[in-house]
Amino acid sequence: MTKAVRALMLLCLSTLSLTLRAAEINESYSFAVLGDPKYAVNFTQFDYVNPAAPKGGNITLSAIGTFDNFNRYAMRGNPGVRTDTLYDTLFTTSDDEPGSYYPLIAEMARYPSNFAWAEVSINPRARFQDGSPITAEDVAFTFNKFMTEGVPQFRLIYKGATVRAIAPLTVRIELATPSKDRMLGLFSLPVFPEKFWKDHKLSDPLSSPAAFQRALQNHRLENGAIHHLFSSP
Repeated sequence: MTKAVRALMLLCLSTLSLTLRAAEINESYSFAVLGDPKYAVNFTQFDYVNPAAPKGGNITLSAIGTFDNFNRYAMRGNPGVRTDTLYDTLFTTSDDEPGSYYPLIAEMARYPSNFAWAEVSINPRARFQDGSPITAEDVAFTFNKFMTEGVPQFRLIYKGATVRAIAPLTVRIELATPSKDRMLGLFSLPVFPEKFWKDHKLSDPLSSPAAFQRALQNHRLENGAIHHLFSSP
């Protein structure tokens, strides 16, 4: 066997090994940018959360300036402070780790080692603020909304990517170029209710809040200076 033949065989074996590793399918409920996630599957709360804390009460937060917009992603207008926190995402981060992601709307995800694609299972208990179920169609709709009406940077980063519903509670994400960071970026994308946003442009400001996912309702807006958020019962 000549050196050239041996080199060719080694190259083929190396390529096959890389292909097989990329084809390995993983299932996980959590993801970490560095190391391993801190919290085990089915954990009930983050360590910094007190489950016995009294419910209700008020918190007052200040900000410089005024606002006239409840759509954080609009191209114009001044969004209200913390309005970005009114949207839920497939996965959420913890505050006591550097970049770990845990299920929020999602239950778990299947993906190859190179993160070329992912199939995300949605928790059947996930609901929008009005009580309607969150579906894979809502997730796919949200991505396409950002691609067509969001900021140009989003379209540039996710050019060639697709997000589609393959079952009522399963969404498949495919990236043009495999990337764990970009996949985690989509896991952190807010999920909009299609029934509301299909009739509204993402680039336009909102004078009143949309149907938010979290159990918060906006009841009063005072001269663009104060907005009150109340927890739903």
